[in-house]
Amino acid sequence: PLPDDAYAAISYDLRLVTDEDGVAHPILGDRIIEVDENGQERVVWSTFDFFSPDTEESYWIVEVGDDDNLRDWTHGNGLTYDAASNDYIISLYGLGSLVRIDRETGDVVWHLSDWDGSFVSTTGELLVQAPHSVELLDDNHLLVFNRNNSNPLDESDIDLDTVCSEAIEIDLSPESGTATKTWSYGSDECIFVVFYGEAQRLENGNTLVIFSSSGQISEGTPEGETVWQVNTDVGGVFTFGERVDSLY
Repeated sequence: PLPDDAYAAISYDLRLVTDEDGVAHPILGDRIIEVDENGQERVVWSTFDFFSPDTEESYWIVEVGDDDNLRDWTHGNGLTYDAASNDYIISLYGLGSLVRIDRETGDVVWHLSDWDGSFVSTTGELLVQAPHSVELLDDNHLLVFNRNNSNPLDESDIDLDTVCSEAIEIDLSPESGTATKTWSYGSDECIFVVFYGEAQRLENGNTLVIFSSSGQISEGTPEGETVWQVNTDVGGVFTFGERVDSLY
């Protein structure tokens, strides 16, 4: 929801991209759209505006509606709006990236990625690993849920039995072009989230973390302690959540 009674969403952007041999490939990107109270749609930004797909790369092949054999390129999966700056931040799993975009102009403010972008990690550790949600806590302070499996751009093999998904905070320094991981919260047991996953900062300063495919929701303190936790039976899955004062 937006303050002017419109709402924003991630939408598919399907285009034909021609390779060096003249062969056209159906590439599935993403765009940010707004729909106003009268149902009028406006495209704010597209991944094709800033990134260029590599037709030689191996992408997931997916089907959307009546279209099949599509190359799943950017795989957008998280969107947040910051009213103070009037900016969006979108999470792109397929590129292992978080991108901040000016709502009015569609210009990219910055691009955070472990492979290429506006910032370099101060410690050398990876910061954007299969992200699925992003929240701007203040102008240069991010809350991200990382599944922590390899991004598609990383060809290294990882033993998923050792992967622990987590919520992390990242401080950005636009002046020096650096990024620093300042906080993290994972499950008391190492849990790998296969799909979805979300982290959101609560009014009390704690963080609600949804370990979606593992059927767990936790509330963690700034010290990394667990306030409460709920688990479903085997097979139960959570997707996204929202803290409300009351259901009545």
